[in-house]
Amino acid sequence: MSWLNEVGTLLDRYGQNSAPGIGTEVESHFGEVAKAAPPEELSSGITEAFRSDSTPPFANMVSQLFGVSNSNQKSGLVNTLLSALGPSASGILEKLGLSGINQGNTSQAVSLDPAKVQELAVQAEKKDPSVLERAGEFYAQHPGLVKNLGSAALAIVLARMAKNNRAM
Repeated sequence: MSWLNEVGTLLDRYGQNSAPGIGTEVESHFGEVAKAAPPEELSSGITEAFRSDSTPPFANMVSQLFGVSNSNQKSGLVNTLLSALGPSASGILEKLGLSGINQGNTSQAVSLDPAKVQELAVQAEKKDPSVLERAGEFYAQHPGLVKNLGSAALAIVLARMAKNNRAM
C-alpha cells in the first residue's frame, strides 16, 4: 500500500488554501503523515517551512530544534551546518568562539549554546543557501523534533507535501 493511500485524504485537507486544524490537531496530523511518508517527501515540506515568510527565520528554527535535540542529533546538525561553510568553516568558527569544533569531530556540539548554533546557521545560510535543503533532509530523519516548531510550521510542511503529491 502506498503511503498516499494511508494519508492522502488527510494531506488533501492541507492542500487547500486554509489549514484545517490548529494546535494539537496539526501535530497529530503531522505525526500520522511523518510515519507514512518517505523521508524525501517529508524533507521537502520541512525545507518549505524553513523558507516560509510565515515562520521564524531558518537560523531561529534550527536553534530551537537544536535546544531539544539529543547529543547525536546536535552533532548531526552541527555537521550539516559546517558542511555548508566549506573551507571557510574554521575562520567562521573562530569568529564565533567555536574554534574547538570541526566537521567530523563535533563531540563538543552537545554543550553548545543554542544562540551560538543560531549564529552558525546564519553564517551557513549566507555561505550556502542550499543548507536549508540539507537541514530539511536531516530533520526528515528526526520528525519527532520537527513537532517542536509549532502548528504554523507543521501546517506549512503538510501543505507542501500535499502540493507535491496532487498530481499522483
